[in-house]
Amino acid sequence: DRPIATQVRDSAPVANTKLENAAKVIGFLGSAGPFIIGGTMYAVGRWADMPRAAHLAVHTGEAVFVGLGVTGLLKTTLGRARPNVAGHDNAHTFKFLKGFTSDYYQAFPSGHTTMAFAVRPGVTGETSEWWPRSTWIVGPVLYGGAALVGLSRMYEDKHWASDVVPGAAIGVFAGLKTVRFTHTREGNRIDRWLLGDDADARG
Repeated sequence: DRPIATQVRDSAPVANTKLENAAKVIGFLGSAGPFIIGGTMYAVGRWADMPRAAHLAVHTGEAVFVGLGVTGLLKTTLGRARPNVAGHDNAHTFKFLKGFTSDYYQAFPSGHTTMAFAVRPGVTGETSEWWPRSTWIVGPVLYGGAALVGLSRMYEDKHWASDVVPGAAIGVFAGLKTVRFTHTREGNRIDRWLLGDDADARG
């Protein structure tokens, strides 16, 4: 953790305003971005009678909520201090349950990274059914973008590398499980509630 944090936070790149702005934009994709994009896609899908868009929004949204549920429980319980609080020489500061009362002790695992990676299996899982050949393009692009989200959180000194990797793993696991569940249980209760008559029709 310490060598990576030092390398990522090297004085030259940190002082670069363009990189700092880019990190904020990329970080948006692991915070409010998926909710805004997903909510818009869901609304358009329902109102414009586009079942594929609505299904994609619902299933990726489910993956995000599952992933964030696991991540949230861990980060609030374990209470790991963020690098900008503990300092780069102390990567092992944990205060049990401190994360419930302070955002400064919610480093492990990275919620932004979880969210970014949770979206990817849902998108690739749905699009692979519509356009099987698109997987080789969509997959690398989306996972590469998710990796940049994790890197941006390290660049902003909010997470250690050992926060980002488990966050990514949780996100991918949540996304894969959600895709498998929805594809093997078409028309389940949640789909019926959110998609109505389109619950059994993915386009």
